[in-house]
Amino acid sequence: MVDKILTGVAAPINLGNERLTVTVSIGMAIYPDTDRDIEVLIKKSDLVIYQVKNNGRNSAHFYNTGPDLNY
Repeated sequence: MVDKILTGVAAPINLGNERLTVTVSIGMAIYPDTDRDIEVLIKKSDLVIYQVKNNGRNSAHFYNTGPDLNY
C-alpha cells in the first residue's frame, strides 16, 4: 500500500506550461507494538517523518524501538 502511495504521488503533474513533481515522506508507528497511547504514536510517527526528510524524502519508514533508532 505504501509503495502505491509513493508511486502515485511521484507521477508528474502538468499544469499549463509547468510540470510539477510532488514527494511524500511517511512515518509509521505500529499499534500496539510501539505504544497504546494515540498521542505517543503520533509523536513517534512524527519523529520518523523528520528522519525520512533528513535522509532524502520521498520514502516511508517505521518507528524503530531499538536503542539506535535506525530507520
